[in-house]
Amino acid sequence: ELSEALPEAPAPNVPPLSDGSSFSMSVRDLYRRWLFHGPLFEGIARVDLIGPSGITSALRVSTPQAWIKGVPSGRWLIDPLMFDSGLQLILLWGRAHWDMTTLPSGFQSLRRYAAPAASEVICELRIRPGTQVPNSLSDLYFLDAHSRRLIAVVEGMQGTSSKSLNRIAGGHAVAAGQLS
Repeated sequence: ELSEALPEAPAPNVPPLSDGSSFSMSVRDLYRRWLFHGPLFEGIARVDLIGPSGITSALRVSTPQAWIKGVPSGRWLIDPLMFDSGLQLILLWGRAHWDMTTLPSGFQSLRRYAAPAASEVICELRIRPGTQVPNSLSDLYFLDAHSRRLIAVVEGMQGTSSKSLNRIAGGHAVAAGQLS
């Protein structure tokens, strides 16, 4: 349902990523080895933490003017770069923990509270309990990088993983124990 006015954003209720550690692969290598996205969709700016229960990262944002020729000034309702980059984190998580490429297959809800930030957003991916090979279930929290105000939440994101899909990316996964 779309409405004229956005609801007031609740306080972010993001579960802590207590099992997270630094990710040793550079973003450039991540796109070269594990992801298959071209330059326009390379929206992961950095990966701060990764662990069994999720990822904390920074994502780039886009404007309609940068993507569509001749578009007058304006902003996205839902930034396609921000949203797709959040989905890319699910793929990253699957490769890092299962050595399988995970493709999103559906979600329960998307709640939008604010326009995308002007420069970058923080994305908190949290893996839900009960996730097991080959199916993941997660939530994505998009936060303004400066104010930490909630921009949007995707709840119940489903992903399906397969080792055979690893061929769509450039390289071979690093064993999960070698990430830090």
